[in-house]
Amino acid sequence: MSILFRVWRAERLLLSQTCGLPYVSGHCGDSLLLGSPIYDLQHGAGGDYYSLVVVRNDHGASSLEQLRGCRVAYNAADSQSGYAALLFAIAPLARKTKFFTTSIALGTHRAAIRAIANGDADVAALDAVSWQLALQHEPAALRLRVLTRTVPSPGLPLITARCNEAHRETICTAIIRGIESLPQHC
Repeated sequence: MSILFRVWRAERLLLSQTCGLPYVSGHCGDSLLLGSPIYDLQHGAGGDYYSLVVVRNDHGASSLEQLRGCRVAYNAADSQSGYAALLFAIAPLARKTKFFTTSIALGTHRAAIRAIANGDADVAALDAVSWQLALQHEPAALRLRVLTRTVPSPGLPLITARCNEAHRETICTAIIRGIESLPQHC
């Protein structure tokens, strides 16, 4: 079991954010869902988010279909944004055949960005929030472009260990107050 799964299942977990796929597939044990942030995404609505399919700036593809035979980088097979969203998008195109020639598990969205920029992979799906952060903090992201976005899915769950309602309300109030105290430019 990965370290993240152990953290998400910890009896004394105060607060964590998990990917939606591990949460709905039971890898977070008996954790309690607190909610999901509402991201300021151009195409987002409510608590949804989506992934962006990215390629190098000089890649000739203009559609998902044109990625057939490429090398895909992904963070982890239990990731909604970095794995499952892209599989869902290409499934109708694959027609029960192998779509990508190579699949490379790299552990993080940042590593996938770097692999594409360095020519070690051709395509990846990244959650839109991570992409926005990468554009600000990862120079390799500037050598990539967005090909398309995936269908929206529920935002990343905030979780805590099982607790009583009063404890849950205290945690939720603290989260809201913390966000409200952030400077407006954040």
